[in-house]
Amino acid sequence: MSTIIPINGTYRIELDSYSWQVTKSRIKQGKTCWVGITWHRTLEQACHSLLERMVAEADVVGVKAVIDAVQDATAQIAHALEQSSIHNSWKDERDSKR
Repeated sequence: MSTIIPINGTYRIELDSYSWQVTKSRIKQGKTCWVGITWHRTLEQACHSLLERMVAEADVVGVKAVIDAVQDATAQIAHALEQSSIHNSWKDERDSKR
């Protein structure tokens, strides 16, 4: 992988020459490894997929709890993108298609 955007201790988004990949940490034989769980054509698609996954795994009940989970996951992803050197690359790509 050529670019890695750590989101939190469980997830990260990686870019290789073919796609954006959402990966999840797993413990194998006492070591942490990263396993690809979804692949996407754009960073924006990867972020949306990860957001949905993080909210689904939050195991929340009720509208307020779901809204809070969406806000928390969005904040984590946004912060990670801001810390990366490519945080606006998806926007530039989207704007060029208009």
